[in-house]
Amino acid sequence: MEALTALLESLTPAQREVVEKAKGEWERTVAQIKRLEIEVEHQRLLILELRRSRYGAKGEKLSTLQLDLLDLEPGLSAQEVEAEAGQADSAVSSEEPSKAAEDSKSPAKKRYNKSHPGRGKLPAHLPRVERVLECTREECHCGQCGKEKKLIGWDVTETLDLKPLEFFVVQTKRAKYACTECPDEGVQQPPVPSRIIDRGMCEDRVVVEVLVRKYTDHLPLYRQAAAFLRDAGVDLSRKTLTGWAMKAGELLVPVNAAIYREVAAEGYMQVDESLVPVSDPDTPGANARGWWWTYSNPRGSVSYEFARTRGYVAAVDRLKHYNGKIQTDGYAVYDKFDHEGFIHLGCWSHARRPFHQLATVLKKDAPKSPVCRHAIAIVEAIAKLYAHDRTLREANAPPEIRLAYRQEHSVPLLEPIKQRIEAAQSDSMTGSKLDKACAYVLGQWPKLVRVFDYGEVELDTNWAENSVRPLVLGRKNWMHVGSWEAG
Repeated sequence: MEALTALLESLTPAQREVVEKAKGEWERTVAQIKRLEIEVEHQRLLILELRRSRYGAKGEKLSTLQLDLLDLEPGLSAQEVEAEAGQADSAVSSEEPSKAAEDSKSPAKKRYNKSHPGRGKLPAHLPRVERVLECTREECHCGQCGKEKKLIGWDVTETLDLKPLEFFVVQTKRAKYACTECPDEGVQQPPVPSRIIDRGMCEDRVVVEVLVRKYTDHLPLYRQAAAFLRDAGVDLSRKTLTGWAMKAGELLVPVNAAIYREVAAEGYMQVDESLVPVSDPDTPGANARGWWWTYSNPRGSVSYEFARTRGYVAAVDRLKHYNGKIQTDGYAVYDKFDHEGFIHLGCWSHARRPFHQLATVLKKDAPKSPVCRHAIAIVEAIAKLYAHDRTLREANAPPEIRLAYRQEHSVPLLEPIKQRIEAAQSDSMTGSKLDKACAYVLGQWPKLVRVFDYGEVELDTNWAENSVRPLVLGRKNWMHVGSWEAG
């Protein structure tokens, strides 16, 4: 080093200028190589995503911490998570990102079928219908002495059965009484029973059955009409069923409003919105876009609202006077509500989801890439926050205990997570998926940190997303809402 310094000092001004120029060109070349590496990484990621979207998952696995997060995703059961966690032998970690590639080449483990646990008992609350099987007359007599055999017991087995769909007609007879001596007294008669469909030809149980089949079992009305005709010989048109559903919906509007008041009174709610196609005569050949908005308490009530737009006007009536905590994703419309008493909280599930997607795409094909390393490291850092909350949930801890535990164990992890995300953004190409994921989280950071100021607040809005799930499943069956009024 001293010799190099002495050599530089011995150079003439012209020679020093040449050295400085060469140094500048070298630095620019290194910077260009880095930019090109980032761009190549970005293009490779796009190719992998396209391949994944076309050919589906390739049996890739995440680390144990990442698998722990999966049980908090909407619609994923604990059994599915356990099954996935049991396959985590080739887990990817931020320290050993190349292990997945090695494990993927190893021979698959031999699996053995476990013995059947045995048939479970049928529900005790179901009525029992006896079917008695007797021996024939000849079998009831002894083949040696000819005497009649005595009954010594029964072998009883239980099997599940059902009655096919059965319609019947209710004849309602209203007695009429009149005094034969005093015609001015008129006729006395009990009133007509009130029903959902006033002066309709169906009992309330039929309407309720149609609604349950449509909104719980996701069965479109035209399929119900076909099933009624096929199974029971009852011809009910789709127009008739639609009229019943519309009338029932009108009667439930006040109930839905009361549910919202109950949700808002709690002082903490989650809000989410989901797209729904709508058949609109003003847009021939294509569906219009409607939106379902949900307002819910975690593990509590849910209020639904249908709107023509996803904009500010769809939520203004419910949120402009709301005072309390509201938890949402990063949709910009919610930022317009900033009145006093309105406390906006972020969603950690939305924060970590893009990093999880990057890790899922890259961990097998490019486990050593900087993007994969950053994504996995961030996912595993966020997983520690979820691990803390899982401990509290399993202990059924009250809000005050949750708050104290979060302040002691979770809050110290926040700044390292932020620094890790900032480092990932500095290494990413502007406009890349990693850059956008980092920018989203950093833009939401004040709302994300605010979550840990309250013990009753969840880490994410997965409860709100789960409340939309029945509507999304239904949408896959009936494809679109028949009209704006039906919505």
